[in-house]
Amino acid sequence: MTEYLFKSIDNYPFGAVRLSYFEGGLPAEERWILLPEERTMRLFDYDYDPTSRSYALTEYDSTGTKISQVGLVLPTKYIPELYELLSGSESRSGNVLEESDEILDDIHSRLSKGWNPSDDGALLELGVLTSPDLIYLTDGDTLEVVLVEVTKEFVRFMFYGENELLTMPISKVQEIERRDGKIIYPILY
Repeated sequence: MTEYLFKSIDNYPFGAVRLSYFEGGLPAEERWILLPEERTMRLFDYDYDPTSRSYALTEYDSTGTKISQVGLVLPTKYIPELYELLSGSESRSGNVLEESDEILDDIHSRLSKGWNPSDDGALLELGVLTSPDLIYLTDGDTLEVVLVEVTKEFVRFMFYGENELLTMPISKVQEIERRDGKIIYPILY
């Protein structure tokens, strides 16, 4: 992974995290960029010495001022106790943030809100996030999409797996099913 791109609900890029790596796969630099200005907001510069296995991280702010610095010597072999201590949980594997559970819960909550202000339901299964929303058209076709907005006049969406924002008149839509299975159009009382 060399870049994480952050986009608004209208699919406009507003930020990025760009990564570069040392030959062995360890991060060499992590740069947080404000888009479209391409301005560096935060820079994490990693320094690695393969001979001593020392690994240092220096953090800089948007003006280039050093904020913090930390370093460690990487072990020469895998130590399960150390991995468990660093990861914070036996059940975690790979490069997982401690706060990822909280972030996922927030994403679930936000995805399940917004279509009807009085609806505060939550998505129940993690797998729901990977399934598409469905738009059933009046001509019998079905579209697998990511819903962005549903109004009385139109529906905005992106085709599942694509980035182009599209708009369709609501008159061409027979039914809209959210990824958690809830029918959000037509509104049934």
